Amino acid sequence: MLGILNKLFTKKKNVDLVELKTIFDKFKQILSANNLILELVSQLEDKLSGEYIFDINYLNQTIEQISEEIYGVIVNLNYISGNKYMELITRHVEIQTQLKEILESYSKNIINDYVINYEDINPSLTESVGSKNAYLGEIKNYLKMVTPEGFIVTTNAYQRFMEHNQLWPKINNLYKKLIDEGKGSAKEYDEAIQTLFNSAELPDDIRKSITKNLNSLFTKQKKKFNIAVRSSAYGEDDERLSFAGQFESILNSPPGEVCAAYKKVLASRFKYNIMIYSKEKFLDAASLPMAVGIQEQISAATAGVIYTIDPSEDCIDCLLISSAYGLGTSVVSGTASADYFKVSRLDPSHIEKRTIGNKNSKFICDEPGGIKNVSVEENVKLKSSLSDEQIIELTESALFLDQYYKRPLDIEWCFDEEGKLVVLQCRPLKMSHKSKIPLKDLKEILAHKKVIMHKQGQVAQRGIAAGKVCHIDEDDDPATFPAGGIAVTKFSSPRLSHIIRRAKAIIAEVGSSTGHMATVAREFGVPLIVNAADAIRILSNGTEITVDAEENIIYEGIVKELLEYETDAEDVFRELKEYKMLRQLLRKISPLILIDPNNADFTA
Repeated sequence: MLGILNKLFTKKKNVDLVELKTIFDKFKQILSANNLILELVSQLEDKLSGEYIFDINYLNQTIEQISEEIYGVIVNLNYISGNKYMELITRHVEIQTQLKEILESYSKNIINDYVINYEDINPSLTESVGSKNAYLGEIKNYLKMVTPEGFIVTTNAYQRFMEHNQLWPKINNLYKKLIDEGKGSAKEYDEAIQTLFNSAELPDDIRKSITKNLNSLFTKQKKKFNIAVRSSAYGEDDERLSFAGQFESILNSPPGEVCAAYKKVLASRFKYNIMIYSKEKFLDAASLPMAVGIQEQISAATAGVIYTIDPSEDCIDCLLISSAYGLGTSVVSGTASADYFKVSRLDPSHIEKRTIGNKNSKFICDEPGGIKNVSVEENVKLKSSLSDEQIIELTESALFLDQYYKRPLDIEWCFDEEGKLVVLQCRPLKMSHKSKIPLKDLKEILAHKKVIMHKQGQVAQRGIAAGKVCHIDEDDDPATFPAGGIAVTKFSSPRLSHIIRRAKAIIAEVGSSTGHMATVAREFGVPLIVNAADAIRILSNGTEITVDAEENIIYEGIVKELLEYETDAEDVFRELKEYKMLRQLLRKISPLILIDPNNADFTA
């Protein structure tokens, strides 16, 4: 901005004093509006912490105010520069349109389309695509992690299919006859349900939508391949109930059999075990509507499941990886021997425990379709199915997701035949245990812990984390930052935002709660303390600390009780539609893309 003024005054030797005053006033208005915009964005970001209650009216009013201020900045900037930046007006209108679509989409909740691509999924569409697909879409589109390519057949298509074939009264009759009246067994009931769905007609509009999107998928990938047809019911990961593993998924389906596989997945919504599990929801047309993911089948070299918290409670500081050769079918179903690894949540390079199973067989993709169980080569049966490097990569990725979603997760994954990590599925991990540490006892425990820093600086992002201190400068290579470390730095430079995926927390001696680093930290849930004077001297490289960015206290060593208390805390706001809307709005408002002018790819 100063550069623009300098050029203007250099060219105009005899600047009219009235014009000069006007230009200076415009300049002051730009600075004032810019500060207000940053403050409003910071207030929006603060709402992501879960500490505040807000509604749609607050979001509408704040977005409108930000928009008006930004428009004022653009007008004044163009006045000063002689209309050099008129294209900003067009860009402003484009972003406004996108923000309006987000605000309106949450009032609709359900899209009318029968099919939607994973690239087009956002958290507001959970009711249309199911929770598992919503997670996968966000992981793919926003977190930029590798997931299978594909699309979703929506819950709207499910409702259309059910009504088209008048299936609800037929299912009710089967249930009444075979179960309520005791005239049949569970097996007979399941067979009758499957027969009913096999004979049901898939409406032409749904069939055409599936076929069209399959062909587009093959064109995009420049090849044909088999398909994984995966269930994703809306409400299956309800806080009170979890239907994990109870709905069917069809692996390695030939393209010509995808529609039949789709009907088979829908039929699994009505199987006997689902009825037993949740009788009050079983025959309710509004409950558990089924969306279905149509994904490229990944030919896995190794696959398995990660629980980001060890559910056995033996090690609250550990995550649990189960792994086997081939597809993850046997690991998910628990029908075959697998390898198990307990890895430190504080240090992903530290594998606490290994249990290597005798892996006699594995599931692989068969030709022309389906899967088959084959013998594992004798010389690798008792070898680890994962290298240490793969275990570390898995752990780092899982902890990043755990921190981003602020909850324990159940993640299905695989390494493909080229060694690339692919996230196949993600859902909240239901933990049955309750905190063993009442708040009054925790306060007593903390009173005896050594405090290194107390109320120094300002909390820009709340949270609790522990790990080893790692001093870092903005000129350091972010890739060298150790995953799980606590970053301690002089300045909260935008260039350090690259370490967000690896750092457990960040402490800066200089910085602002409205700066770009704070914006990124809030989006990814990384605790951040800024203006923490003398932090580099006080927090020595390599020492273990616990950062309580709730109370702005830093403790010496690892305070496990505080970490356990944080893990047990429920983020009740995260699933509210207003919260999801806020996250989406901020992705159109707060990102700063041009952060490193020294980067070879930097362009204005």
